[in-house]
Formats: sequence, C-alpha cells, structure tokens
Amino acid sequence: MMKSKICLTMLLLCSMITFAQTAKKPTIMVIPSDHWCTSRYFTKTMDNQGKKVTINDYETAFREDAELYSVAAKIGEIMAANGYPVKDYMQEYKSLMDEQTEEEVTMSSMGSMLEETPLDMLRSRVKYDIELRVDWMVHQEKNGRSVSVNIAAIDTYSNKQVAAANAVEIMDNLPIALQIDKMLTKQMDNFSRQLTSHFSDAQAHGREITLQLRIWDNSDITLEDEYDDEELIDVISNWMARNTVDGAFNLSSNTEMRAKFEQVRIPMFNDKGRTMDARMFATNFRKFLKQQYLIESKVMNKGLGEAVVVIGEK
Repeated sequence: MMKSKICLTMLLLCSMITFAQTAKKPTIMVIPSDHWCTSRYFTKTMDNQGKKVTINDYETAFREDAELYSVAAKIGEIMAANGYPVKDYMQEYKSLMDEQTEEEVTMSSMGSMLEETPLDMLRSRVKYDIELRVDWMVHQEKNGRSVSVNIAAIDTYSNKQVAAANAVEIMDNLPIALQIDKMLTKQMDNFSRQLTSHFSDAQAHGREITLQLRIWDNSDITLEDEYDDEELIDVISNWMARNTVDGAFNLSSNTEMRAKFEQVRIPMFNDKGRTMDARMFATNFRKFLKQQYLIESKVMNKGLGEAVVVIGEK
C-alpha cells in the first residue's frame, strides 16, 4: 500500500513538472527594429573577419532616446500583465558589460574567427525566447497627425518572425508610449495567440536551429571519408536523425569540406531539465565524434540558434 502511494506521488510530481515546462510562456525582450535604428542613425560598424559590417547600436539608442525607453517599458508592462516573463535590455546589457563578455571572440588555429555582435552575446547569456522589435513613425495628415506602429516578434533561435501586430492610429495628443499602449491592447488577444501557437509548436516539435560543419584547412579528414562503411557525412546525418525531435532536419548544402544543416529541430530541454540551445546540441555532437571515432573538433556558436563545428583539430 505504502509502495503504491509513493509511486502515485512520484507520478503526480512528474506530471506537475511536465505541466510547468509545457505551460510556461516564452520570455520576451523589447528592442527597436532595424528600420527604427537606421532611420535615427543608431548604428555602428564592427569588423567581422576583415569586413566592416553595420550593426544596430541598441545601447546608445536606449540611453539617448527617451521616447524609445518609455515605449519599450510600456510594451514590457503590457506583456508582463498578460503573463509573459520580460527581460529589460539595458539591465541585461549592463550585466553583460560587467562580465566583460562583449570582447569575447572565438579564434581558430587557422586564424579565422566567428565574431558575435553584442545582441548575439546577449541572446546566448540571457537565453530569452522572443524579441519584440518595435517601429513607429508619425505622419502629418490634413486633419492632424497619425502614427503607424509595427511590432514584429522574432524567434531568437531561428531568427524567423513568428507574430506581428501593426496599426495606424490618429494621434490623440498622447505620448507615443500611450498611443502604442492603446494599439497593442486592442490587438493583444490575437498577438498572444500567435505567440502561443508558435511556442506550443516548439514545445511539441522542437526548437529550430542551424548547425554548420567545417573541416580545418590543415586536416587530412574530409566529410567523404568512410567510417563503419559509411561516409562521414552519412554517419553525421544518422546521428542527427537520432538526436533531433522526430528526426527533423534539412541538409541544405554539402561538400567534402563543408556542410550545413538547417531547420534542425532540437528538444526544448536536455535530460537534466536545462534549456537546450545550439551550442549545447553541437557540444553533444562533438562528444560523439570524439568518443566513437576519436575525431577532434571545436564548437563555435553565434547566439542561441547557430553553431559551427570545425572538424579535424581541437
């Protein structure tokens, strides 16, 4: 009798844990859109493998544009009121800077590097699920002014848009934050349904990431070498099939020196209940190569949803 009660208690606890994991809502962070940053000149350049690239300067935007700060705070307030955990960009960015992680660059022995932007690093450290990228513009009309507002929800793992809310409202002489409050409140039910649908799909069918494979220039290994009577790329594909949710992935490109797996569906959590991301998934793959075939490799990640495994040398 006592044994039956213990088993029932354990079953109930497991059910409660499973429900807690599946019922949770995605964690949100609010940032300005690319268009908003560009049109207001909140951008800067960074060096990426010798090439100058333009990135959004979110830190300066939040620090110098009071309107943006109030808009982000208001959207965060609305999302929190609807049960979504919200991360504040400036607080998280400050923590990131305190840890001096903005200067982290992973470099291979070949001299190539995979450099992360501050946003990539923030995603990796904070591990939030959805970015709400907000944009607004005030228009002069014949009978006054109107404001157009666009909010795009971006999955931080796949970088795909998963929900949207947009509207054009006649301005009521209210601050822009309150105008957006009115618009988003009207559309919150539909917007929340879009987010819930996407997150439920990720929980049921896995998060979507990208995994790239590269071979060191000085390595004598290729993806066409045979192991256990199969080419290495086929050995890897078999491992992917066993370790993705429902065997879901797409080998979108493949040469003897490179391969790219897209639409890779990984579990939301590992066997210890920790949130799974691309780096963790790629690390499991690296361990497999080492343990099964004594092949050395190195994992480099970019944000939450993309990892590169360089094969042939640690």
